[in-house]
This record gives sequence, C-alpha cells and structure tokens, in this order.
Amino acid sequence: MGGLIAVLEKGGSILSFSDMLVNKVKSRNQSLLMTFLLGILIFIDDYLNAIAISSSMKKITDGYQVSREKLAYLVDSTAAPICILVPISTWAIFFSSLLEANDVAEPGQGIAAYIQAIPYMAYGWVTLAIVFLVAIGKCQISVQ
Repeated sequence: MGGLIAVLEKGGSILSFSDMLVNKVKSRNQSLLMTFLLGILIFIDDYLNAIAISSSMKKITDGYQVSREKLAYLVDSTAAPICILVPISTWAIFFSSLLEANDVAEPGQGIAAYIQAIPYMAYGWVTLAIVFLVAIGKCQISVQ
C-alpha cells in the first residue's frame, strides 16, 4: 500500500488532490476537520487510510502550522476506529472469519455477528468522538 501511495505521489495525483483542498480549506480548524472527515471517507483499510490521508493533508496542515504529531494523531486515531465500525473494511472481514473459526458464529454468519456487535464497539465510538472534539477545537491535546 505504501508503494501505491508513493506511485500516486510521484504521478502527482495526491498533490492535485491537496491543491484542490487548499482552495476549500480556509482555517486551521477547517484543516483539522477536513483531515477527520477524509479519515471517515477512506475506510477500506486502516493502513491505506493513514498513508493516503497523511500524504494528502500534510501540505495543507503545514500551511496552518499544525504539528506533524497532531496530524498523525488525527489520522491514526480516525483510521483504526472507522475501519472497525464500517463492515465493508478489511477488519470486518478478518474479525468475521475469526468469529466463524472460533465457533462464535455459524459458518457464513460471521459478518452478521460482526454487524450486530458494532453498536457495542466502545473503543471505536469513543475514539471517533474524541478525535472529532480535537478537530473542532473543543478538546486540546498536548504534544511534547
């Protein structure tokens, strides 16, 4: 996946995407909120999410003096929870197969069991709520 992102960077598609977003984002808080929203939209895999979002948002957040550590926090703390909560991600497939292999769900019913468990996945919901609060500036994190 890293190789794919490197090819997209070299080809200019990520820079084009960043250039398009530069015209839309007008403040520091908007850059943070856009990072969070893109993290929600790109959810196939948490690693792909983290690499793609950080590559496309670093130019924008650098312009508003957002530290790379804060960008990393926003990207990583959005990537894993959203991949856990969206049942069409690689995580959902992995966990549904674990549910079937460990006889928690009947064969072929692992994804249904996974979907039924989504409302109880506290880590994902709480983490996304905290990241949203950080992105809109209602909760501060200290990077030292």
